[in-house]
Amino acid sequence: MLHRTVARLPFNSFAADFWRLMARRPENSFITLHKIKLRFEWKEIEPFRIAPMKPVPVPSQYSIRATIAALLRHGDASLQHTAQRLGISSRSLQRHLTGMGTSYSEIVAEVRLDTACHLLAESDQRISNIAQSLGYSGASSFSRIFMRLMKVQPITYRRQQIAQRKERCCGGNEQSAPSPKPDMAE
Repeated sequence: MLHRTVARLPFNSFAADFWRLMARRPENSFITLHKIKLRFEWKEIEPFRIAPMKPVPVPSQYSIRATIAALLRHGDASLQHTAQRLGISSRSLQRHLTGMGTSYSEIVAEVRLDTACHLLAESDQRISNIAQSLGYSGASSFSRIFMRLMKVQPITYRRQQIAQRKERCCGGNEQSAPSPKPDMAE
């Protein structure tokens, strides 16, 4: 019985001590076993104390937005991919964003809107191509969301930005600025 109890214990220095003690004093084997077992259990629990959590690197809102923008260009700006790129878990990213008073979907919507405004103002891409590059299902859904957020249609926004650029660049002289290509998806 004594042999079976000790045989289940993993072999380490405490088990070796027990067998050495047993060889010296077989008459005190029960007491020795009891002392060694208590000593053994105490030593095994000690390394498993809960250590303080190591700090998780907290990304800035700028780095989160930049990562989302980069992933939008590649086509998949999911929470999991963004967290993986930032080197943290998706749950940690969600907790961090909640602490900042926002959510992942709100930041994605902001990044999409900023990118859409930039592309509409600075490029001559078709609206359908812009919608597709930002992950919208089509130009109509992009236009509907853009209208809801900016209170103006995408084509109207583009025309306003071109007019403002002409005024800044040429002081209102329309002849010196090249005319933009017409957008077929309007």
